[in-house]
Amino acid sequence: MEAEFRALKDAEECRRLLAVNQWLCAADVEDDQAYGIKIRSEVAGSGNWLLGIEKFKSWFDEQYCSTPLLWLNGMPGAGKCCQVLKLPLVH
Repeated sequence: MEAEFRALKDAEECRRLLAVNQWLCAADVEDDQAYGIKIRSEVAGSGNWLLGIEKFKSWFDEQYCSTPLLWLNGMPGAGKCCQVLKLPLVH
């Protein structure tokens, strides 16, 4: 009975270590890219309002940009990541 308990305990420890390892491993960039493409195609034109704001235009202009940092702030789910995913396509 003790050997059976030890085997179950070892198996559970192994399962937990694998779960933590998967959680800590690097993100799959291809999945993230596919997700961004999917989002942009589902909601065409979404987020274009940012491109019309003068502060954004001056930040995005390489010739006149005074800082390489653009801070987007908003509540979770507001679309900050979707906005950033659009930028490489515009530039």
